[in-house]
Amino acid sequence: MSIQRLDILVDNLANRGWEAINLYSNYLYHVADDDFMMYWEVKRKSDNQSITIEFIFMDDIYYSKNLNDVSWCIEYKNNTRLDFQKINSLEWRSDLKEWVDNLGK
Repeated sequence: MSIQRLDILVDNLANRGWEAINLYSNYLYHVADDDFMMYWEVKRKSDNQSITIEFIFMDDIYYSKNLNDVSWCIEYKNNTRLDFQKINSLEWRSDLKEWVDNLGK
């Protein structure tokens, strides 16, 4: 399920001209061993913008390294957060679109 969530995000980023790479691995969905987070750099060639996105993974009790436990991501340029809790809701898809649309603004 989590890979599906992340794939939807990657597709939305690509549709708006962004390319995502993992800052610490050649594998896009690699969770860092030392801090239970995943870090992407998203780049847009049209204006040479680059933004770092940090993903947080939490299970019911504590931080996790399991992709199924992706909870939210945050980009610090605008200090905006995208929650993954309600992946199947229309609200989540709307939030995702708005979040991606506002990257780099």
